[in-house]
Amino acid sequence: MSSCMHNDKLYVFGGQDDDNGKLDDLWEYDSTTKLWRQIQIPEGGLHPLCRSGHTAVTFGNKMYIFGGILELTKELNDMLVFDFDTMKFV
Repeated sequence: MSSCMHNDKLYVFGGQDDDNGKLDDLWEYDSTTKLWRQIQIPEGGLHPLCRSGHTAVTFGNKMYIFGGILELTKELNDMLVFDFDTMKFV
């Protein structure tokens, strides 16, 4: 799982569950309201691969997610970009 701050909100992406299944969900924690919400990927929009062991940073109005592990022997070498203005992966 990776996490980044943007405009007083914490964003958490991916990771793995108790059965070592990789995740592709994105969550937002609003530090003002103290509420969590899952960000829904629009139907037909770019949908990232499930992953764990990745890293993420924010720069400007975007979150950049790099690499990770898809399966035990399948490492990822890609870059995902989440746009906070449109709330979509681009």
